[in-house]
Amino acid sequence: MGSQVNFFLGPNDLRQLASVLSKSGELVFWRADPRTALLQEVTDIVPTYGVDTLQLQLARRADFQQVLHLFSRASSGYSSDLSLYQPVVEFDLPYVAKGYIRSGRVYRQDAYWNPNDEHERKEEEWIRWAKQLFSSVRRSLTKIDGTHSYAGKEAIEMRAKGILFQEIDDPRNEFCS
Repeated sequence: MGSQVNFFLGPNDLRQLASVLSKSGELVFWRADPRTALLQEVTDIVPTYGVDTLQLQLARRADFQQVLHLFSRASSGYSSDLSLYQPVVEFDLPYVAKGYIRSGRVYRQDAYWNPNDEHERKEEEWIRWAKQLFSSVRRSLTKIDGTHSYAGKEAIEMRAKGILFQEIDDPRNEFCS
């Protein structure tokens, strides 16, 4: 029911991917501020490590008001997983640190089990759009041989200079805290 694309990106790759994604329609990137429970629209998706959360969401601008309304209800005591039930794509940012890059991903849910235990699909128009978005991500990056992951040009250059792709090059996940 879910689909994801994992990737390793440097900061310039991340900006380039944002540019590719924005060609698939008018998008809104945002993060939920854990201190205030408010959504903050993000214009530069490259995070300030140690300050910004690494999980963004994205949606078509046309869907954003619906998402905003449901998020504010969820913050007021209602339970809601926006990416599960709403037309939202999770965008987990890669993390670049000394010696390694941790992967990021885009993730979506096309269908789910509703509270009545019935299988429900999101709108077909959104599913088509999201599939196209994921296809754009894959086409803009390079597939890493022997894996299900992709990488940007800058990340590939960093890897050639000895920077590890955490989940691939470090099987013991030595860098995980």
